[in-house]
Amino acid sequence: MMRIITIISNNSFSYIILCILLKFIFRYDDQIWNTMYPPNGWNCRCFVTQLTKGDVRRKNIEVESSKGRIKEVTEIVGGEEKANNVYTFSKGGNVYHLKPDAGWETNQALNSSNYDLLLYDKIKNFDYGLKVPLIEEINANPISIKQVQKTIEKGISEVEKQTFKANKMPVTLAWLTPEILKFTEKEKLKNVGAVIFLSDNDVIHLLRTNKNIKQKLSTEQLRRMPINFRKPDAVYYDTQDNALIYIQKLPKQEIKDEKDIIKFVVKPTKNCWQLRTVGRMKSEDLQAKRYKKL
Repeated sequence: MMRIITIISNNSFSYIILCILLKFIFRYDDQIWNTMYPPNGWNCRCFVTQLTKGDVRRKNIEVESSKGRIKEVTEIVGGEEKANNVYTFSKGGNVYHLKPDAGWETNQALNSSNYDLLLYDKIKNFDYGLKVPLIEEINANPISIKQVQKTIEKGISEVEKQTFKANKMPVTLAWLTPEILKFTEKEKLKNVGAVIFLSDNDVIHLLRTNKNIKQKLSTEQLRRMPINFRKPDAVYYDTQDNALIYIQKLPKQEIKDEKDIIKFVVKPTKNCWQLRTVGRMKSEDLQAKRYKKL
């Protein structure tokens, strides 16, 4: 269970949050935390504390749920329409309508990217034998997989609705597999790290810019990305473009124009990897000298 604690100040927003949210406690996985996690507005000084089941039991605390009490509203932010969620509760004869300020409806705590970068920095000098089980456990984390699937769905939804609005918050698509990481650490890519990032804006970009119908991926193929990056059919190093190419073999019913595989191209940035392009291609094209199978 979690609750918001506020530093009282002259900030009227903080005062409102103090008066309202301290009366409610939600489970850690309640949907309210997706958008009502501090900061919830300009100069907001709130923070979140956790309570154990024992705390809740001893203090006879009622745990709330936002299920069925969420309504989406449209607000104007910077001259553009933006969706926001309003949570409505009744307690003690009073009705409360809770929502973050327009433009602040995010949860930075859900952004695992900084955590993964810090974690890699801690383990990068470990022996290879120690890294293997750690990375395998990280890539198998169902919460991480669910988070990146949610990001992909957000990007697909924006393209389907033709709204093209993105929060641009990066999430960890996957870590390099131990074998691939071992290769990069021996090459000029050793300072890049092990984390591959993706944002809903990347998904929107991939769907909007890939106009060649012969290479274009379906939304269902994009949805398979998290699994492909954790268990790729093959990985190549593009010596010409200094990129890693993750390969997914297509089932027979999805093969068109002899293009029997999907390539996901990730390129190094300052301290991580970023998904740049995707597309279908012929597996025989990977026999070119520029590609080195890992």
